[in-house]
Amino acid sequence: KCTRVEIHLLTPQGLQ
Repeated sequence: KCTRVEIHLLTPQGLQ
């Protein structure tokens, strides 16, 4: 659902 958004908000560095 909003896993990507949650991870991005919590740890945007990990995503990028």
